[in-house]
Amino acid sequence: MKKIGALLLLTILLAISGCGNKPQSTLPPLKTSGALVPNNGTAVYEIFDGGKKKGEETITFETRNGIVKVRTDISLATVYLDEKTLLPVKIEAGYTVNKVPSRVKIVFTKNNVSETIVRNGKSKTFDLPVETPMYPDDVLHFVLQGTDFNFTKAYIYDFFPYTSLEVPCTIENLGKETIEINGKKEDAVHLVADFGKKKRDYWISAKTPHLLLKREENGVLFTLKKFSGN
Repeated sequence: MKKIGALLLLTILLAISGCGNKPQSTLPPLKTSGALVPNNGTAVYEIFDGGKKKGEETITFETRNGIVKVRTDISLATVYLDEKTLLPVKIEAGYTVNKVPSRVKIVFTKNNVSETIVRNGKSKTFDLPVETPMYPDDVLHFVLQGTDFNFTKAYIYDFFPYTSLEVPCTIENLGKETIEINGKKEDAVHLVADFGKKKRDYWISAKTPHLLLKREENGVLFTLKKFSGN
């Protein structure tokens, strides 16, 4: 829950355009569909660290004119996704580095990522290649709701807008599990995102429209408290 911008120098944006090895050639790319996710809504998650509640996260999303807009109240980025594929269209973000606020706008096309940084009244734009399929890390939890779960392993490129890293990631489907959320038992599909040096677990409702029920990384647990939407 620390401010991302306080941890990373914004100048990294200008120097790094990708890292890591290509995903295994035997793995298929992950396919996502906006038809499998809720169209509009608000999801509130309780956050636990070491078993102790540390706060809450609210994720809002709305679909208009073929675009899904996703934002969390602890994220510094607003992400716009294609309604059908859930691939990124645009990211708008604000970071503070060394007490200096910066604005970042990222526009995605088929073969190019165009990133503009505005800081101290000065603007700089640079381009990056697009790896496919590529999804922003800020909304990976939302994107994974759009899978049909008919796979064992697949790959994506996880995009970090504040460093411009395009990190290859394996998504593994561990199958259905029954978990308890808010005193109720729910059938969920357990997905694991493997970044090489770390892993992140997701439990997504088996019924459609799919909804993230729980996620965990490095001992920090997010569990769904309530959801309203359609």
